[in-house]
Amino acid sequence: MRYWLACLVTLALAGCDEDLVFPPPLPEGNVLKLTTSEGGAIDVVGASASLGQCSKYEFASDCFRFTGGDVATLTPVPDPGFVFDGFTGACTGTTDCMLPMSGSKAVTARFIHADYNFAAVMPAIDQYLQSHRQFAGAGVAIVHKDKGVVFEDVTGNQIFDTVALAASASKVPAAGILMTLMDEGHIKPNTPISDYTYWKPVIPGMTIEHTLSNTSGMPGLLSHSGDLGIYTPHVCTFLKFGDFKHCAEWVFSTDFGKDYVAPGTVFNYGGAQWQIAGAVAERNTRTAWRHLVRTRLSEPCDLSILRFGLNDTREWTGHPDSLVETKNPYIEAGAIGNLRDFEKILMLHLNDGECNGQQVISPERVAEMQVDRGTPAGKHPTARLGSSGHWGFPSGYGMGWWIKLNEDGSDPTIFYDAGAYGSLVLMDIERDYGIYVQLEDYRFPPDPDDGEIGIEDLINLMLPILEAQFPVTNPID
Repeated sequence: MRYWLACLVTLALAGCDEDLVFPPPLPEGNVLKLTTSEGGAIDVVGASASLGQCSKYEFASDCFRFTGGDVATLTPVPDPGFVFDGFTGACTGTTDCMLPMSGSKAVTARFIHADYNFAAVMPAIDQYLQSHRQFAGAGVAIVHKDKGVVFEDVTGNQIFDTVALAASASKVPAAGILMTLMDEGHIKPNTPISDYTYWKPVIPGMTIEHTLSNTSGMPGLLSHSGDLGIYTPHVCTFLKFGDFKHCAEWVFSTDFGKDYVAPGTVFNYGGAQWQIAGAVAERNTRTAWRHLVRTRLSEPCDLSILRFGLNDTREWTGHPDSLVETKNPYIEAGAIGNLRDFEKILMLHLNDGECNGQQVISPERVAEMQVDRGTPAGKHPTARLGSSGHWGFPSGYGMGWWIKLNEDGSDPTIFYDAGAYGSLVLMDIERDYGIYVQLEDYRFPPDPDDGEIGIEDLINLMLPILEAQFPVTNPID
């Protein structure tokens, strides 16, 4: 059961690749590859040349060339508010490193914020990895609304530059892009989609809000009966040929009888309803989705990797250029990103839609994404059937965000999204922090000894550690 989402696309096309994705090899020659977490820099002395960024997509790594017999001197320089936590790799310890360069070597330098004690984070991650053996490593980033990135670390096969398939964690950036178009007046959340197109609606009254909250009335990834497997009539969602318009028109206008119900009456996660939202966005702006991603989110927030395509694990190598690009991108689950991208996406939402001093999404739209539309407890008047207990605890759904519901009925403060390959995006708007845990397992079929992905296990491990470091600073009435 746990891998039906992870391999949904590739099963439809021919099956999943069993190979794991590993970090790139060291450069050839006497080259020092220096990878640095957020929070400081390393002063390198003795190099014959600075090569700059090691490769096009290694944004956390710089390379330096040395002649034979040279010694590299590495001196940590923390940013204000940070302290140096130590070297790993060819250097170790917490002081200057003198490194003979007899060949290519790799060093990672880690800084931590002086105001926090995150010593328990990586042991908890290791505990999770030991009980979920399908994952060969993890990357972790923690951000604070006002202080920015306060913690980064990696373990196992993950490096600070690892690029991962986000799977369903794609929904938060996708919904955010659509929020910017609402702010600009290109689309409205409650206007029937049929008002924007000539498509004949099988479900009258379906809106963009319905599609982004998985309450459109059409099947999501599964039929309403919950049968395991792709909802076959919507298979165009998972094909690399075609485009948004033709796929969206097909699923919007073709009557599949009992499988379609009134909008706002059933929560059914994911699937082709998101393609409809993307197609309307392209039509109303006369702009391709990839350009909307770049201009509405990547450029204003300085995202280095984020892009959308088809998450075909048979072709994915870990290199961004291996993403299958298509005119019908899988916007609810087809994004790629890295630690730095998701740090900035979390900061965008914690700061009420602001990036780099620019209002990218209005505070009102950010708040609308957090309104529960997926459960009977939702305040939205069309909420009916819900998702309570989906992750092992009561959960609602907004637009792009899962919502951790409080048992006492108080307003929720924790919002999260999780991908089928393992990654988790989570924020607490009452404590002003966010965390991104990057995990990757693209194998199929799974090893029966691995156990479930267990996102709820990861959340339950992390929340006590984070709550101990971040007091309530923004009480939600």
